Amino acid sequence: MKILVRSTRWISLLVMSCLLLGLVVPAGLAKAMEMELQINHVPTTAYKQQDYTIDAAITSEGQAVTAAVYYVVDAQPQASISLDWIEESTYQAVIPADKLDGQQLDYYIEVTEQDGAPVQSETYHVELQQTSVGIERG
Repeated sequence: MKILVRSTRWISLLVMSCLLLGLVVPAGLAKAMEMELQINHVPTTAYKQQDYTIDAAITSEGQAVTAAVYYVVDAQPQASISLDWIEESTYQAVIPADKLDGQQLDYYIEVTEQDGAPVQSETYHVELQQTSVGIERG
């Protein structure tokens, strides 16, 4: 038996109904519940006047997704940057060096499935570090 369900809300309702009635949850429903839209990202160290690369693992229900990074530097909003698909579930965006001349970078990732509402990650706060230049002593 193959069950196709377009919305995880309906899947949750069906699973709960099965559990309340003492029925076995069909494997297709249980697997579909695990496929909700997810954004996985770990911020890295950011340096002033250097490109900042944002890598994110985005998993969806098999639908096409669009993703963007929304960011501010020292509370000044900047233009959003689209995340480009790299491979499998990996997406990447680069904030250009000329935008990173403040003290604080704050950003979040927003992903939208073809047939769904946008999903936002948490907001990440990264202090912009000075680049260290090595000094040779003779």
